[in-house]
Amino acid sequence: MGAVAALLVLLFTSLAVAQPDERALELLQEFHGSDPWADEVIETLESVTVMVHVEQGGTEVRTRSVVDFVGRRALIETDHGDGLRTTMRVSDGQVRMTVGGEEIPMPPGTAALFEAFFDPPSWSFDPLEVDASYDGVRAYGDLVEGEHVTVRGASLLPGFSDGVPEFEGITELAYLFDGEGRLLAIIYEFESETMIILVDEPLVPGGAGWPASTTYRLGPDGPELLMRMRHELVRVNEPIPAGTF
Repeated sequence: MGAVAALLVLLFTSLAVAQPDERALELLQEFHGSDPWADEVIETLESVTVMVHVEQGGTEVRTRSVVDFVGRRALIETDHGDGLRTTMRVSDGQVRMTVGGEEIPMPPGTAALFEAFFDPPSWSFDPLEVDASYDGVRAYGDLVEGEHVTVRGASLLPGFSDGVPEFEGITELAYLFDGEGRLLAIIYEFESETMIILVDEPLVPGGAGWPASTTYRLGPDGPELLMRMRHELVRVNEPIPAGTF
């Protein structure tokens, strides 16, 4: 969900024999502890996300996602621009896909590919699952500067990375916070390149959710703008209208 979804924050140090990194722990705990969904079980989610792919000439892709985690049902409608629309429905262990108004037969067993998709996002964290360190103040070009926290481990972004393709296979992320503990950016390495997700407005503790953001690639000639993303609608644990799926 991409939701690019939901958000942010984590966890604290874990190594049983090590002392917690106090500043990293302070920043992450403050941010996580004030998340309005920190202890809530997510059963349904509806979102409308708009992504503008700047590197592809400004192509705008609008996606509406409706997910029933309990009933294991999903609707994903995407407007790719130029009149191309796709719709995918997952229900009763079946997947149906429509492209340009025409239904496309899906191979047997396709529904099994969505099993992990229905694991509900979780904002809870276990201090034994991850390792976090405070790296001091760092700057990334002229884009952003702040207090740098690196998080490593299998559970990097509860509630945010779920269903976000950009984070598949990523085992280390960095966060930048300002002096007030507000989130400024998320940084990760992808195919030997440094990618920066810059939050459009500093994300205040307690306002965790789905922020608008801008993604850059940090190259030898400076930052390159890749994508802008905004969320026009986010509804959590609200009734899903009959007939949606």
